[in-house]
Amino acid sequence: MYAVGLQNGILIEAAMGYSSTAGAGPYTHTISAPTDGTGNPSFTIQHEKTGTATAWSTQFTGCMVSDLTMTCGYEQKYLVARVGWMCKKAADPGFQLTADPALPATATETPYTFGTLTRTWDYGGTPIALDGLVSMELQVLPDLEGIRAHTWDTGVYTGQWLYKIIEGARKKYHLTMEMTPEQDDLWDELVSTTNTKDILFKWTKSTNDYIQVQCTDCMVTSHELVTPKVGEADIAEVTMEPRSLTWTVVDSIAGGAYGE
Repeated sequence: MYAVGLQNGILIEAAMGYSSTAGAGPYTHTISAPTDGTGNPSFTIQHEKTGTATAWSTQFTGCMVSDLTMTCGYEQKYLVARVGWMCKKAADPGFQLTADPALPATATETPYTFGTLTRTWDYGGTPIALDGLVSMELQVLPDLEGIRAHTWDTGVYTGQWLYKIIEGARKKYHLTMEMTPEQDDLWDELVSTTNTKDILFKWTKSTNDYIQVQCTDCMVTSHELVTPKVGEADIAEVTMEPRSLTWTVVDSIAGGAYGE
């Protein structure tokens, strides 16, 4: 697992599995779950520690994102992602990289911030601003399972490593928000047995540089009713499970970096 301040949607595509790019700079990347049964992409991760008389390299192969959790709020002011990986194997590659890794040349370096986050409830119908939002956490779970088997590689037993990684039948999404409730719309959703509405979150640096996610058919699963102590803020936690997520990322990075 590692934490990273999101600069683009490349890790989002790694967790969701599909990207389609339009435009010729700025580019518009539409990211969603595949609809043709295609699995999520896998990667090779090179991990190195170097220093005086020190050279320690480990290469992880068959790496897939097992958990992408994005957070942002008054305390966590920047859009940050915690990325969990499931990997098939770890080994000493026998070499060190000769050049430092670099972001695509056109990537921006300033963070997306909570101050630029706009949010709208019931995006597909009558928009209602989600007033009083203190923090939000959106989690993407591809529901991976590692399978082991009795396997050999050139006569060497390799059954201690994963044989393959299998994805679940559907990705799971969890949305958690801390709010100072200024309306009862979300509470009404919880006590209703039929309502499912959409939520739109959008982090913006400029017209041609933003990350947006539409959470479709959000089922409210819990909503605290808090009576605060005198002088304390009324902050309630609300949790939801969206049926699907559709991301729109606009930047100056071509579709090749998004696995297309």
